[in-house]
Amino acid sequence: MFEGITRICDACVFVKIKEEATYNANLLNTYLVFRDNEKSTLGEIEEINKDEIKVRLLGEFVRDSLRGGVIRKPMLNASIRQVTNYEIPLMFGKENEESVLLGKNPFYNDYPVNININEFFGGHFSILGNSGSGKSWGVARILQNIFLNQHVVPFKANIFLFDISSEYSNAFRSLNSINPNFNYRVFTSRENNLEKDEPLKIPIWLLNTEDLSLLLQCDSASQIPIIERTLKLVRIFSEQGEVSEKIKNHLIAKAIINVLYNNQTAVNKRNDIFTIVENCKTKKFNLDADIEGIGYVRKFHECFQIDKMGSFSESVLITKYVSSFICIVTVVVDPASIISPFPIPLFTTFILLYVVVISALFNLISTVL
Repeated sequence: MFEGITRICDACVFVKIKEEATYNANLLNTYLVFRDNEKSTLGEIEEINKDEIKVRLLGEFVRDSLRGGVIRKPMLNASIRQVTNYEIPLMFGKENEESVLLGKNPFYNDYPVNININEFFGGHFSILGNSGSGKSWGVARILQNIFLNQHVVPFKANIFLFDISSEYSNAFRSLNSINPNFNYRVFTSRENNLEKDEPLKIPIWLLNTEDLSLLLQCDSASQIPIIERTLKLVRIFSEQGEVSEKIKNHLIAKAIINVLYNNQTAVNKRNDIFTIVENCKTKKFNLDADIEGIGYVRKFHECFQIDKMGSFSESVLITKYVSSFICIVTVVVDPASIISPFPIPLFTTFILLYVVVISALFNLISTVL
């Protein structure tokens, strides 16, 4: 059927068909073996013309195994034949405790294709195809077959899937039913969490300036320095001590003063101030702190009653109390400690950003930093 090799290209071999030979069109995508005195080379039929076949070289049989990639190409006088039942298991793998079922080959009577687990996951691989061709389904099937393998239990396997389209949620929910030692967890950032998955929580110290810029959707270069300064202040808010306490109170007070003297309504001012104090409170500076007036005592939050004129009834007392925390301080921040090693809630850091912005840090940084 095959007369011989006519020419050899970079990774392909062209084989001439005998004139009197008849061939089956189903040969496309089947395999040929090129045998010479030195080696046996495997190739796949890519094209079939009237008198010539194009074969792409895949690998070489060495000591009862198939090695992918071709360094030595077959000689022009090499004999040509189709693969035999002896070579098929070498190509498609054997079912054992080190393998997992990948699929079936339709060109060889649905012969099962098994891959070595360690070799397969020890390197890089990709699954390519058009939209809707089954790439996600193929990935899920491979991973499911690992846990369905009766020969080995992958106790030490840790698999992370970044599922931006929620395609794998249902593929592994019953994993625990296969083996009670298997666990599957889903973390989500979606607010509409109908499946009751665990909310994704990222420690703020893990984020750098670029991460926060993307998260907060910064659209101006002038906002970047504000975030950089805020990251330095995050460490201050994570520490405990007398000096740190004074700096915290100073920053909170400066933010509140700026809110008090902006053009918002009293209701909006009160909401902003309560938000700042509630999320950045200290022992001395909080909503339940006692403020002494002349002959009476008020809680801090009680001073924000709004009178008929639309102003705070205790505005003088508020200003006096808040101003008592403002001082001239100098903070030296070690550049190596900009990323805080303390897990600070993400929302607290957003409040810090808010404090920085509304208190016009261009003024504050000159005295604080």
